[in-house]
Parts: sequence; structure tokens; C-alpha cells
Amino acid sequence: MGCTASASIRAKVAPYDVQAAVYDLGGHGFQTSLGASLQQTSAGSPSQGAARRPRSGDTAQIIPQGYCWHDDHAFLPSGARAGIPCGSSTTAGNVDPGAIARSMFDHLDLPDLRIDMNPRLGMVNVPTWFWVDGYGGDVIPLTDNLVLTHEECHVAVDRDAGGLAMLDANGAPSTHQECRTVSNTLTVQVRAWPRSIHWSFGDNHDQMVSCPDLAACSSGVGRPYTDPQSPSPIAHSYHWSSLGANGSADVYSIGLVIKFGAQYRFSIDGRSGSGWQGLADRDLSWTAVHRVQEAQAVLVKACPVSVVSC
Repeated sequence: MGCTASASIRAKVAPYDVQAAVYDLGGHGFQTSLGASLQQTSAGSPSQGAARRPRSGDTAQIIPQGYCWHDDHAFLPSGARAGIPCGSSTTAGNVDPGAIARSMFDHLDLPDLRIDMNPRLGMVNVPTWFWVDGYGGDVIPLTDNLVLTHEECHVAVDRDAGGLAMLDANGAPSTHQECRTVSNTLTVQVRAWPRSIHWSFGDNHDQMVSCPDLAACSSGVGRPYTDPQSPSPIAHSYHWSSLGANGSADVYSIGLVIKFGAQYRFSIDGRSGSGWQGLADRDLSWTAVHRVQEAQAVLVKACPVSVVSC
């Protein structure tokens, strides 16, 4: 190049020898050079940097710290023997959006749901119409926002009162960590919907409704009573009265089990972090009681028309 390097560095990275230099061109600025050469190992000696395929259980490889020789040397005192480290770090705990979504789904509750029926007092061989009061079988959306904080740090050089970089005893720039706290908003969305709705009527009979995927299931929750011409799709006729059912209670136990499916997705500061991902199904159940009576015809002696009473 025709001139002596103002500063240079040589390092070994895996099987490579790396050399870098900075040349002071006076009023014409600075010029840098970077070179690397592969050091071959002999056939009989072990290769320290031999490449291999990752295996299960491998840990993440730590990248050696580099130095910002490309632009900082001109701003360091002439006696500097090293550059300013380029190191930076982020300190943050791991947050699993899937675990948050699972917790949201696990705490899903429908406290206002109630099983209703018509007639309230059932009759043998007369269909009882059932429905759900307080839930129409719709897709249920859930959203949770969490504010997450972490520290971002970088290396900054120590400077004297005149603003010049200070050197340590080894001629390297004296440095310190400068950190700032950064906040991000994690938004987790869950959508839950009924996969199936199972009714049991207390007399060893039941009715199962399979629901469409990711959609409302109004047929599975029945139709509230409005008039005798509009039956509920959930209906059952009892062949026996509830006398003696459930011990001395004399009522049939009505059971309702809704199997909910769910998916979740998340975003960070409004930027999408994932598409919809599945969660394991969850069953929610409710119960009610239904009393059924039996009406019997009674034969009586006919009275002549002329007789007032028999």
C-alpha cells in the first residue's frame, strides 16, 4: 500500500487468521483493510474448527465479541491499542403467549348460562322442549394485554472533561454500560367456539349435536319457547314419570356438556407475532332438574240425564 498502518489487529476466528489495519492518509482521510486466511490442519492432527451438523441437545453458540475498528480509531487518543467494543445486550424474561392463552381459556366461564324447558312440569309421552338461556352458541372472543419491560444495554466509552476518550492501563478505551428500560405491549387473542353440545335427559337417553368449525351452533343450544308451533330442536319425550328418580327427589337430572375448541394468536406493539394456533379442547357442564308426572284416565259410572247426582 506504500505506507505503514497507523493501527492493526490480528485475531484467530475458528480456522481463520484475520488481519485488519487502518491507514492514516493525513488530509485525505483514512483507509482500512481486512483480510482472512484459512489455516489447514494436518491429516494427523485434530481440527479444532471442523464443521458439524447440529445434534439434538446442542446449545446456542456464543459469537465472539467484535470491535468497532472501522470508524472509532480516528476518534481515540494516539496511544490507543484497541477499539471500542461493539457489545450490546438485552435482559428480558421469556414470556410464552401460548401459556397465557391457555390460562385465559381455562378461566373461560359462562356464569349466566341456565337450562330452561317447557313445560316446566313435564307430562309422560308429551315432548319437553329444552334450551339454553344466557348463551346462543356463538364464538366467544377473549383478549388480554400485558405490558412487558426489558433492559437494552450498550457499551459507551468513558470521556474526560474535554470529551476525549479515556484509556485504561492496557491502552484500551475505558468503557461502561449504558442501559435503558423498554416497554412493549403483548396482546394475546383467544377465540373459543362449541365443537359439540351433549344433552342428557336423566332417563338413559341423550342427544348429541355436532357443531360447524369456527362458527356459532344455535341448533345445539335449543330454541326458547315462543308459541306451540315453534318447537325447540332439543326435545325429549319421557315414558315414565320421575317418581322415584334420584331417590326421594322424584326428578330427572338434566345434563348439558359443551365441548369448546379454541385458537390463539398474539402481537407485540400491534405487529403480528403469529397466526392462529390451536389449544386443547375444554368441556364445560351444567345441570338442572325436571319433574315429570303421569296423567291417567279414570272410568266413572255414567249418570242418567234425569238424575242430579250419582
